[in-house]
Amino acid sequence: MMNFKRIALLTGILLTCASAASAQHRPRVVTPFTARVVDSLGNKHYIEPLRDQRRNSLFLFYGTAPLISQNGFANRFLSRPYDSPGVRITYTYGDITSSFGSLGIGYSVELIPWLELAIPFIYSSSQGTLYSQDMTRTFDTFTDTWFSLVPNLKINWMATKYFSLYSRAGAGFSLVSRKVDHGNWVQSNMAPAWQLSPIGIEAGSKVVAFFAEAGYGFYGTVSFGLKVKLPNLKSSNKYRATSWSEEGREWIYW
Repeated sequence: MMNFKRIALLTGILLTCASAASAQHRPRVVTPFTARVVDSLGNKHYIEPLRDQRRNSLFLFYGTAPLISQNGFANRFLSRPYDSPGVRITYTYGDITSSFGSLGIGYSVELIPWLELAIPFIYSSSQGTLYSQDMTRTFDTFTDTWFSLVPNLKINWMATKYFSLYSRAGAGFSLVSRKVDHGNWVQSNMAPAWQLSPIGIEAGSKVVAFFAEAGYGFYGTVSFGLKVKLPNLKSSNKYRATSWSEEGREWIYW
Protein backbone atom coordinates (compact mmCIF):
# COMPACT_ATOMS: atom_id res chain seq x y z
CA MET A 1 0.00 0.00 0.00
CA MET A 2 2.86 2.35 0.87
CA ASN A 3 4.54 1.69 -2.47
CA PHE A 4 1.29 2.41 -4.28
CA LYS A 5 0.93 5.75 -2.49
CA ARG A 6 4.51 6.69 -3.33
CA ILE A 7 4.01 5.78 -6.99
CA ALA A 8 0.77 7.78 -7.13
CA LEU A 9 2.44 10.78 -5.47
CA LEU A 10 5.45 10.63 -7.81
CA THR A 11 3.19 10.29 -10.84
CA GLY A 12 1.21 13.33 -9.76
CA ILE A 13 4.36 15.40 -9.28
CA LEU A 14 5.71 14.38 -12.71
CA LEU A 15 2.41 15.18 -14.44
CA THR A 16 2.25 18.56 -12.71
CA CYS A 17 5.80 19.40 -13.76
CA ALA A 18 5.19 18.24 -17.31
CA SER A 19 2.03 20.30 -17.52
CA ALA A 20 3.81 23.39 -16.21
CA ALA A 21 6.69 22.94 -18.63
CA SER A 22 4.30 22.43 -21.50
CA ALA A 23 2.31 25.53 -20.55
CA GLN A 24 5.46 27.65 -20.77
CA HIS A 25 6.03 26.65 -24.38
CA ARG A 26 2.45 26.11 -25.51
CA PRO A 27 0.88 29.02 -27.44
CA ARG A 28 -1.75 30.88 -25.51
CA VAL A 29 -5.24 29.99 -26.71
CA VAL A 30 -7.69 32.82 -27.36
CA THR A 31 -11.37 32.15 -26.53
CA PRO A 32 -14.37 34.43 -25.84
CA PHE A 33 -13.32 34.38 -22.18
CA THR A 34 -9.69 35.34 -22.73
CA ALA A 35 -8.88 38.57 -20.91
CA ARG A 36 -7.43 41.40 -22.97
CA VAL A 37 -4.73 43.78 -21.80
CA VAL A 38 -4.62 47.55 -22.09
CA ASP A 39 -1.75 49.30 -23.85
CA SER A 40 -0.39 52.78 -23.14
CA LEU A 41 -3.08 54.32 -25.37
CA GLY A 42 -5.93 52.63 -23.51
CA ASN A 43 -6.70 50.13 -26.28
CA LYS A 44 -7.53 46.52 -25.39
CA HIS A 45 -5.76 43.67 -27.14
CA TYR A 46 -5.32 39.93 -27.00
CA ILE A 47 -1.84 38.48 -26.63
CA GLU A 48 -1.35 35.35 -28.67
CA PRO A 49 1.43 33.66 -30.67
CA LEU A 50 3.07 35.77 -33.36
CA ARG A 51 0.68 35.42 -36.29
CA ASP A 52 -0.51 37.62 -39.12
CA GLN A 53 -2.61 34.96 -40.84
CA ARG A 54 -6.12 33.53 -40.56
CA ARG A 55 -7.01 29.84 -40.63
CA ASN A 56 -9.40 28.54 -43.31
CA SER A 57 -10.58 25.09 -44.38
CA LEU A 58 -12.89 22.92 -46.45
CA PHE A 59 -15.27 20.53 -44.71
CA LEU A 60 -17.62 17.66 -45.51
CA PHE A 61 -20.29 16.27 -43.18
CA TYR A 62 -23.29 13.96 -42.88
CA GLY A 63 -26.20 14.54 -40.51
CA THR A 64 -29.01 12.35 -39.23
CA ALA A 65 -32.66 13.35 -38.69
CA PRO A 66 -32.54 16.90 -40.10
CA LEU A 67 -35.46 19.27 -39.74
CA ILE A 68 -36.73 18.49 -43.25
CA SER A 69 -37.63 14.95 -42.13
CA GLN A 70 -40.35 16.30 -39.84
CA ASN A 71 -43.89 16.39 -41.25
CA GLY A 72 -44.79 19.60 -39.48
CA PHE A 73 -41.98 21.53 -41.16
CA ALA A 74 -42.05 19.98 -44.65
CA ASN A 75 -45.83 20.19 -45.09
CA ARG A 76 -45.80 23.86 -44.19
CA PHE A 77 -44.18 24.52 -47.56
CA LEU A 78 -45.33 21.48 -49.57
CA SER A 79 -49.06 21.01 -49.03
CA ARG A 80 -51.19 21.69 -52.12
CA PRO A 81 -54.15 20.48 -54.18
CA TYR A 82 -53.65 17.10 -55.82
CA ASP A 83 -54.86 17.16 -59.41
CA SER A 84 -54.67 13.87 -61.29
CA PRO A 85 -56.95 12.21 -63.87
CA GLY A 86 -59.81 10.44 -62.14
CA VAL A 87 -59.04 12.03 -58.76
CA ARG A 88 -61.12 14.81 -57.23
CA ILE A 89 -58.99 17.87 -56.49
CA THR A 90 -58.26 17.92 -52.78
CA TYR A 91 -55.60 19.22 -50.44
CA THR A 92 -52.90 16.75 -49.52
CA TYR A 93 -50.84 15.86 -46.48
CA GLY A 94 -47.43 14.24 -46.80
CA ASP A 95 -46.49 11.63 -44.22
CA ILE A 96 -42.70 11.30 -44.32
CA THR A 97 -41.64 7.69 -43.76
CA SER A 98 -37.88 7.80 -44.43
CA SER A 99 -35.08 10.32 -44.85
CA PHE A 100 -31.66 10.25 -46.47
CA GLY A 101 -30.38 12.74 -43.92
CA SER A 102 -28.18 15.70 -44.81
CA LEU A 103 -24.96 15.77 -46.80
CA GLY A 104 -23.03 19.02 -46.75
CA ILE A 105 -19.85 20.53 -48.12
CA GLY A 106 -18.53 23.96 -47.31
CA TYR A 107 -15.80 26.47 -46.56
CA SER A 108 -14.89 28.11 -43.25
CA VAL A 109 -12.62 31.02 -42.39
CA GLU A 110 -11.46 32.51 -39.10
CA LEU A 111 -12.81 36.00 -38.41
CA ILE A 112 -11.19 36.61 -35.03
CA PRO A 113 -9.17 34.15 -32.92
CA TRP A 114 -12.23 32.43 -31.42
CA LEU A 115 -14.87 32.98 -34.11
CA GLU A 116 -15.24 31.31 -37.54
CA LEU A 117 -17.62 31.86 -40.45
CA ALA A 118 -18.80 28.65 -42.16
CA ILE A 119 -20.68 28.57 -45.47
CA PRO A 120 -22.11 25.09 -46.19
CA PHE A 121 -24.15 23.85 -49.14
CA ILE A 122 -26.47 21.06 -47.96
CA TYR A 123 -28.37 18.35 -49.86
CA SER A 124 -31.23 16.53 -48.14
CA SER A 125 -34.08 14.29 -49.26
CA SER A 126 -36.96 12.34 -47.79
CA GLN A 127 -39.72 10.00 -48.97
CA GLY A 128 -43.29 9.43 -47.84
CA THR A 129 -46.94 8.81 -48.62
CA LEU A 130 -49.42 11.40 -49.84
CA TYR A 131 -52.79 11.45 -48.06
CA SER A 132 -55.90 13.58 -48.20
CA GLN A 133 -55.74 16.29 -45.59
CA ASP A 134 -58.10 14.40 -43.30
CA MET A 135 -55.85 11.31 -43.64
CA THR A 136 -58.77 9.18 -44.96
CA ARG A 137 -57.46 8.55 -48.48
CA THR A 138 -54.05 7.56 -49.89
CA PHE A 139 -53.12 9.17 -53.20
CA ASP A 140 -49.50 8.39 -54.02
CA THR A 141 -45.92 8.30 -52.79
CA PHE A 142 -43.55 11.25 -53.09
CA THR A 143 -39.93 12.38 -52.80
CA ASP A 144 -38.84 15.71 -51.30
CA THR A 145 -35.51 17.22 -52.36
CA TRP A 146 -33.90 20.13 -50.51
CA PHE A 147 -30.90 22.25 -51.54
CA SER A 148 -29.89 24.61 -48.76
CA LEU A 149 -27.37 27.34 -48.04
CA VAL A 150 -26.90 27.92 -44.30
CA PRO A 151 -24.14 30.42 -43.38
CA ASN A 152 -23.31 30.17 -39.69
CA LEU A 153 -20.91 31.32 -36.99
CA LYS A 154 -18.84 28.87 -34.97
CA ILE A 155 -17.69 29.92 -31.50
CA ASN A 156 -14.69 28.09 -30.07
CA TRP A 157 -15.24 28.03 -26.31
CA MET A 158 -12.08 26.04 -25.68
CA ALA A 159 -9.33 25.31 -28.17
CA THR A 160 -5.91 23.70 -28.14
CA LYS A 161 -3.56 22.70 -30.93
CA TYR A 162 -5.43 19.45 -31.58
CA PHE A 163 -8.83 19.81 -29.89
CA SER A 164 -11.68 22.31 -29.63
CA LEU A 165 -15.09 22.56 -28.01
CA TYR A 166 -17.54 24.79 -29.88
CA SER A 167 -21.10 25.94 -30.60
CA ARG A 168 -22.66 26.84 -33.94
CA ALA A 169 -25.63 28.99 -35.03
CA GLY A 170 -26.76 30.33 -38.38
CA ALA A 171 -29.59 30.81 -40.87
CA GLY A 172 -30.11 30.81 -44.62
CA PHE A 173 -32.58 29.54 -47.19
CA SER A 174 -33.56 26.34 -48.97
CA LEU A 175 -35.01 25.46 -52.37
CA VAL A 176 -37.33 22.46 -52.09
CA SER A 177 -39.39 20.36 -54.49
CA ARG A 178 -41.91 17.57 -53.92
CA LYS A 179 -42.29 15.11 -56.78
CA VAL A 180 -45.16 12.64 -56.82
CA ASP A 181 -43.82 9.29 -57.98
CA HIS A 182 -46.81 8.28 -60.15
CA GLY A 183 -48.77 11.48 -60.44
CA ASN A 184 -48.40 14.38 -62.82
CA TRP A 185 -47.12 17.22 -60.70
CA VAL A 186 -44.08 18.62 -58.96
CA GLN A 187 -44.35 21.37 -56.38
CA SER A 188 -41.46 23.75 -55.71
CA ASN A 189 -41.02 26.35 -53.02
CA MET A 190 -38.50 28.33 -50.99
CA ALA A 191 -38.14 27.83 -47.24
CA PRO A 192 -36.04 29.26 -44.41
CA ALA A 193 -33.12 27.15 -43.25
CA TRP A 194 -31.16 27.25 -40.01
CA GLN A 195 -28.92 25.32 -37.64
CA LEU A 196 -28.37 25.62 -33.91
CA SER A 197 -25.73 23.33 -32.40
CA PRO A 198 -25.11 23.99 -28.69
CA ILE A 199 -22.24 21.52 -28.45
CA GLY A 200 -19.59 20.29 -30.89
CA ILE A 201 -16.19 18.64 -30.64
CA GLU A 202 -13.31 18.84 -33.12
CA ALA A 203 -10.08 16.86 -32.92
CA GLY A 204 -7.21 16.28 -35.33
CA SER A 205 -3.88 17.49 -36.64
CA LYS A 206 -2.66 20.64 -38.37
CA VAL A 207 -3.91 19.26 -41.70
CA VAL A 208 -6.99 17.11 -41.04
CA ALA A 209 -9.57 17.17 -38.25
CA PHE A 210 -12.72 15.22 -37.44
CA PHE A 211 -15.75 16.82 -35.84
CA ALA A 212 -19.13 15.85 -34.40
CA GLU A 213 -21.94 17.99 -33.06
CA ALA A 214 -25.49 17.79 -31.73
CA GLY A 215 -28.15 20.32 -32.61
CA TYR A 216 -31.38 21.18 -34.37
CA GLY A 217 -31.87 22.26 -37.96
CA PHE A 218 -30.63 21.46 -41.46
CA TYR A 219 -27.29 19.92 -40.41
CA GLY A 220 -29.20 17.26 -38.50
CA THR A 221 -29.79 16.21 -34.91
CA VAL A 222 -26.36 14.57 -34.86
CA SER A 223 -23.78 15.37 -37.55
CA PHE A 224 -20.19 14.36 -38.06
CA GLY A 225 -17.60 15.08 -40.68
CA LEU A 226 -14.09 15.80 -41.87
CA LYS A 227 -12.24 19.12 -42.12
CA VAL A 228 -9.23 19.68 -44.39
CA LYS A 229 -7.20 22.73 -43.42
CA LEU A 230 -5.95 24.99 -46.22
CA PRO A 231 -2.91 27.28 -46.29
CA ASN A 232 -3.48 30.28 -44.03
CA LEU A 233 -4.78 33.55 -45.43
CA LYS A 234 -3.15 36.90 -44.87
CA SER A 235 -5.10 38.67 -42.16
CA SER A 236 -7.04 41.87 -42.61
CA ASN A 237 -6.44 45.10 -40.73
CA LYS A 238 -8.31 43.58 -37.80
CA TYR A 239 -5.03 41.79 -37.00
CA ARG A 240 -2.56 44.70 -37.11
CA ALA A 241 0.64 43.76 -35.29
CA THR A 242 2.94 46.28 -33.61
CA SER A 243 6.65 45.87 -32.96
CA TRP A 244 6.04 44.87 -29.33
CA SER A 245 7.26 41.33 -28.74
CA GLU A 246 7.94 39.08 -25.78
CA GLU A 247 8.85 35.39 -26.08
CA GLY A 248 7.56 35.29 -29.64
CA ARG A 249 4.29 37.04 -28.86
CA GLU A 250 2.92 40.39 -29.97
CA TRP A 251 -0.11 42.60 -29.69
CA ILE A 252 -3.04 41.44 -31.78
CA TYR A 253 -5.60 44.10 -32.71
CA TRP A 254 -9.21 43.36 -33.63
